Amino acid sequence: MSSELPAAVWRLRTSHAKGYPQARSRDPRIEGIQSQITVAQRHARIAISCVNSIPGHGILLAPAFRPEHPRKSPSRAPTPLPNMSLVNLAHVCSHLQNASKARLALTSIPVSKMHVKLMLGLQREGFLSSVTLGGPTPPKPYLLQAQPTPENVSKVAEKLAEKPWLAYPTALTKTAGGEEEEIETASPFAKPGDVYEVHVPQNPAKRRLWLGLKYWNNEPVLKHMKLVSKPTRRIWLTSEDLGKITRTRPSSYVQGLTHPGECMFITTDRGILEARECVERRIGGMALCRVW
Repeated sequence: MSSELPAAVWRLRTSHAKGYPQARSRDPRIEGIQSQITVAQRHARIAISCVNSIPGHGILLAPAFRPEHPRKSPSRAPTPLPNMSLVNLAHVCSHLQNASKARLALTSIPVSKMHVKLMLGLQREGFLSSVTLGGPTPPKPYLLQAQPTPENVSKVAEKLAEKPWLAYPTALTKTAGGEEEEIETASPFAKPGDVYEVHVPQNPAKRRLWLGLKYWNNEPVLKHMKLVSKPTRRIWLTSEDLGKITRTRPSSYVQGLTHPGECMFITTDRGILEARECVERRIGGMALCRVW
């Protein structure tokens, strides 16, 4: 029995050195212990991954831990937009470019919170003339409402021929009794203070955002509108990066604002702002699009 033991050990060693599968131990007790060890390792890996998936918790030695990017931290940037929002924004950019090339006066886009804030920013910067919430059919133009009749226009023309100062709105004239009388001078256009109704469907899916495009010398004011961040690549910029970009210098894989009147819109924790306004407030965010 003692002579057979070294031979068995020698065969086990040689088979292990050659990589044979029979080199594994056939003892059922050892195999049971090995299976328990593998199950325990799997449970430990699952526990580590579950802990790391909880925000604000993690194990430093776990391979699944990833430190938070400073530009994507909640204190510096808002919650990232879903990919579908940027896809819809890309469609809006191409639609506005095509509408301006076709010399359209009015066009519509789908309604969303991001679209409304961005279009109001474009109107504030002078790229759009009007932003109106409506339905599938275009709303009645503002300048075509409350138009005076031809009889009223002729009467106003006669009054202005006699008293030209009545052309100013809410003109006051003194009557024979010394009392001031307000004479309404009808204008061919509606007054800025006039209120007009716009039919907005109750179903949000049928609502549209109607935009008035602007032109100057037979050229569109909004010629180009392109995305900066894409669904597959988000670009986050700090106030220092935006300062370089507004001074026509590239930064963080983004070219500077070199075209005349070019603007870049950034989504921040304070809303969608223009790049120069972000530099003044010293805040950063994710770059959405650039317009010129």
